[in-house]
Amino acid sequence: ILMPELASLRVAVLEEGNKFLGHRIIPINALNSGYHHLCLHSESNLPLTMPALFVFLELKDYVPDTWADLTVALANPIKFFSAHDKKSVKLKEAMEGLPEKPFPLGSPIVRPVNGALAPTSNGSAAGARAKEEAMKEATEPQTASPEELRELKGVLKLQRRHEKELRDLERRGARRWEELLQRGAAELAGLGQPSAG
Repeated sequence: ILMPELASLRVAVLEEGNKFLGHRIIPINALNSGYHHLCLHSESNLPLTMPALFVFLELKDYVPDTWADLTVALANPIKFFSAHDKKSVKLKEAMEGLPEKPFPLGSPIVRPVNGALAPTSNGSAAGARAKEEAMKEATEPQTASPEELRELKGVLKLQRRHEKELRDLERRGARRWEELLQRGAAELAGLGQPSAG
């Protein structure tokens, strides 16, 4: 429910012949879990004297399956973290069993490059260096310096356009101010002259 303050629950009671007996509309935020008596209302939403329902309400939060792990972790964090620690220990044990260097260091691997065969360097050492560089780049995001940003054409164009608009606004404001001063001076001069009458 996106807007619970606008949502409501409608309970309708019908006879076996589909004859309407009564209904009740309750706002969702007024519902509470447990046993309740619901007095029924007519079609025009007027309360009926006798008909009532005895109901048991059980309220639960809907959580999509994609967030189920998160809700379990929030509901019982100690159990979640102990299970997480067990998984990390198992993963470390599994990683220790793998060989450190997957390729033999003997002859270099030959791969076709642009139609020609070219030998590559030591695969494990080059791969390790590449992984280290990739991890370093991933962990340390680089931000652009203000000088680099100023060099960008789009930023400079926007800055020039904003400066031009600001100058135009200042000129218009100054003209308007002078017009108001002249008009005020003329009105003041008109008030100061004695009227002939």
